[in-house]
Amino acid sequence: MPLLSALAAYYAARDVLLIIYFVIGASVLVAMREFEPDSRDTIFIMLIASISLSLLFSSTLSSPNLIGWDVHNEYYIFEQVANTGTWKPGIEFQYNSALSISILPAILTSVSGLNGVQVYKFVFPAIFSLVPVVFYKVYRKFMTPQMSFLAVFLIVSYFSFYQELIELARQEVAELLLALLLLLPLTASVNRSRDGKILIMLLTAGLVISHYSIAYMYLLIVGFSILMSRISKRSLPINSLPVFLLSGVFALTYYIDVASASTALTMVKFLSSISNGLFQDFFATSSRPLVEMQALGYASVAPGVWHVFNRLTQYAVLLSLILGLFVFALKGKKDATERQILPVMATAAMLLGLSASIPFFAAGLNLSRLFHIALLLMSPCIVYGTDKSVHALAYVFGRMRFRRLASFFASRRLLAVLLLMSYFLCSSGWVWAASMDRPTSFVLDWQRMRGSSDPILRVTYFAEYTVTDDVAGAVWVHSYVNGDNVCSDYISQYHVLNSYADLPRSRPYLPANCNYANSYVYLSQLNDVYGIGTGDPGYVLWPVSTIATKLANDNRVYDNGGPAVYSAL
Repeated sequence: MPLLSALAAYYAARDVLLIIYFVIGASVLVAMREFEPDSRDTIFIMLIASISLSLLFSSTLSSPNLIGWDVHNEYYIFEQVANTGTWKPGIEFQYNSALSISILPAILTSVSGLNGVQVYKFVFPAIFSLVPVVFYKVYRKFMTPQMSFLAVFLIVSYFSFYQELIELARQEVAELLLALLLLLPLTASVNRSRDGKILIMLLTAGLVISHYSIAYMYLLIVGFSILMSRISKRSLPINSLPVFLLSGVFALTYYIDVASASTALTMVKFLSSISNGLFQDFFATSSRPLVEMQALGYASVAPGVWHVFNRLTQYAVLLSLILGLFVFALKGKKDATERQILPVMATAAMLLGLSASIPFFAAGLNLSRLFHIALLLMSPCIVYGTDKSVHALAYVFGRMRFRRLASFFASRRLLAVLLLMSYFLCSSGWVWAASMDRPTSFVLDWQRMRGSSDPILRVTYFAEYTVTDDVAGAVWVHSYVNGDNVCSDYISQYHVLNSYADLPRSRPYLPANCNYANSYVYLSQLNDVYGIGTGDPGYVLWPVSTIATKLANDNRVYDNGGPAVYSAL
């Protein structure tokens, strides 16, 4: 039902989409119902799959074109493989090492008959929608159906799941492989058999060639679990030492030899920036992301009751996760599965701790994506944390002789349900769309972003959406212009010209680096209609009027009412 509603919302008004998102958020109330034991897993799995597809397709179907940032780079690499029929491993570009965005989509287009844009907008999100379902199966190894559903609901509630990850096809594939690599070792019949170990090795190889960062994190998880199992009897390794060593050797061989060392070099640069930050910028607030500074109280947050409510909700989720991890770690008489999953949760908590304490750590890995990965690994902790909080409230209310209030909070995990519903409505941007506050969601609030007088919000819209008029202009450039002589602003080069004009991101940016006498100039709708240019990075803005004297009307060779193309003077 939510899936059909989300698909219909693509053609409906903004108010209808607000209602649908509220219904999706309220679907967590299902966890308070009692179902027949034989049907609980089926109902929860169907609901999880429906919610996942609804949220993912509500984002990808909000535009007929590609959405986001990295997806344009991924699409460019796919086109090189699709057009030539070969993959060139020697290209020194880290995305090229991810076969999940080069060879895989080329195979999918050949087999299915879909074009590349359809594969990126439909097939990859459909694959990614399986991730919450697999993690539900992981959590069911040591939790009840109701608890597992609540843990998975936290994963899909975080905005990265349905806004950022739709822009990262390589990570969508990698996270499904990661989920399977966590599920299989928890399945005794698979983990103990030779065929099971071979399957785990094949999936590990698939993860390595799909996404370098997730592969590094998986190796960290396995390595840390092995180390913890040697230190404490409370934990067991998620995988064996031989499998870990073979996986590490394969990853290093692939990244250094096959992938031209580009991904290995990226890791070296990341470690170098962290090292410099520890000794030079440890106390500088600029070395940590703005959202982290806001969480710690060092940066301003917009005033208003809803912003206070949002901040309290975010704090409550984080505190519940931390409390739940301690509750789970100190739990007595853990079974084998719980002892295996404990170091996995501890690794996620360690990554979050490092992102908060070490300069440039969160920025290097992208804090929102890092938090999303952490939720995949430790979201069950929110159930343990809220349960412990409820027991504390029940004790306090009981001592105050408010027994009915105590039993009310203790019934059917009401606190966890209310917290998760509030978290989804705030994280998705629903609260700001419904209250007409400053918009944050390009799905729910794209109209207000595009029409805003604030240039940052307007640029945010054009940074996420590739509008159809810009696509038409890029296709014209691809057909009639030598790509080596095209100048554009940062977003145009990074987005529409990269994917739809098949031009690499290696040309000079407007305004300063363009040789106007010998180059074509591509102005997007944001540039030509709204007069805003973007620099590197994309939110450095400049007025297009500053280059007006270098663009003669007689040289305007393309204009469709949105973007325009000028020939050399």
